[in-house]
Amino acid sequence: SFIDMDKNSDIARIHLGLLLSSLLNMISTLSELCDGFITDRFQNTIFPHMSKLLNLMLHNVEEMNRGSTASGDRLLRKEDVIVLNALLDCIRRVFSADGSHLSAMVPVVGSIILPFIGLDGDSGLSAMEATKALVRVDSDCLWRALLEASGTGIPARRLLPLPVQNSPKQTNTKSCFSRRCLEIIQFVNELPEQEIFY
Repeated sequence: SFIDMDKNSDIARIHLGLLLSSLLNMISTLSELCDGFITDRFQNTIFPHMSKLLNLMLHNVEEMNRGSTASGDRLLRKEDVIVLNALLDCIRRVFSADGSHLSAMVPVVGSIILPFIGLDGDSGLSAMEATKALVRVDSDCLWRALLEASGTGIPARRLLPLPVQNSPKQTNTKSCFSRRCLEIIQFVNELPEQEIFY
């Protein structure tokens, strides 16, 4: 769990998760309503705490994955799933609203949330939507990681026509993670030309 408490305090954990979810919703709403107002605070104050929670949850999923037959967000406690989904939704909403102001954060945020794409359930889908918001801002920062994770690989001959370069390699089995990465690559290919932000 993201906070160590007694086993008798499951209700407190759930309420703490709901409180944190509500606070993240308020941050997202501020970001959507006040163009650029929360950008500096998000970058320097809010996201460092969010990244610590995300890294802790990822570590917990990896630890539980080693000894469990369950998969995805079923490995996390209910309150952790609530918080994880709130964190990912906050990232999606903030980058959708203030993306041009936060473009320098895309590589860092992307590297933290990309592993969550492979989770089953709502958390994996939330991570995918958050990643789509990031690639709308700057797809180049995540392009290599998405190509490698999807099993497509990085083209050896860069001068091939674009459709040939982007055609996926055939693999026998694709994990949920690689399928979703491939879906994001297809999403990026359909995006209109992006502005360059400085």
